[in-house]
This record gives sequence, structure tokens and C-alpha cells, in this order.
Amino acid sequence: MMSHDWPAGIENHGDTAGLLARKPFFYDDIQTGRLGNPHSMRLLQKLKPIWWFSSHLHVKFAAIYIHKTEAKSDTKEDIKAETESETKAEPELETVPETESEIKAEAELNTNAEADTETEAKSPQGMSKLLV
Repeated sequence: MMSHDWPAGIENHGDTAGLLARKPFFYDDIQTGRLGNPHSMRLLQKLKPIWWFSSHLHVKFAAIYIHKTEAKSDTKEDIKAETESETKAEPELETVPETESEIKAEAELNTNAEADTETEAKSPQGMSKLLV
């Protein structure tokens, strides 16, 4: 994501002291919550981009914004709907590989699936890196 304005409050997710050492006149805006754009922060929270770049304040500042996870609803209606959808789903029939080529193909699929899972686990989901 690229924007002109910094997301409001992003200074709290990086080296604020270092920022103020380079731009001491930001102090009042930081204290009053006027540094950055609140609309940019809403976009950051909604879109959850991996990277965000801004340059309006003409200073290099890096930040890591950790996105809040959405709580799963556990109301009776939600549980009932989830249970009903699970019971309507067709059971997946597992086939047993019989030939040597089927066994090799199955092993390759499992290896690729495990690699994909490891990559997903290492990726910074729920986190945006900002260079503003």
C-alpha cells in the first residue's frame, strides 16, 4: 500500500524517541493525536497490507503494526449454524494408493502440503510493516 499521509498513531508502533530526536517539532502533534491521518489508519486496519509506504512527513520511520484478531462468536445461533453446515457436508472418501506410482504421487502431494503449511506459519499474517 502506498499513501501520502502516515496512518494516525503509527508513531506508537516504532521508535518514537528516535523520531522525536530527528523531528522534535512533532512532539505537540504526537501528544494531541494530530500526527497522521485517521482515515489512513482505518485503511491499514481494514486492508491489513503486508507493506505500507508513506512520505508526507519527510523523515524515514519504520514501524510494525500488529493487527487485532477478530474474536470468534460463540452464540447459540452460530454454534447451531456451524454444526448444521458440518452435518450437511459430504464425507470425504479417502482412497488408498495401490500402485507404486500412486504411492509416490501421494507422498509428493503430502510433502508439498507440509511445505505450504510451514511457509504459511512463518509468514507475517496479522502484521503490517510500515516505512513512512
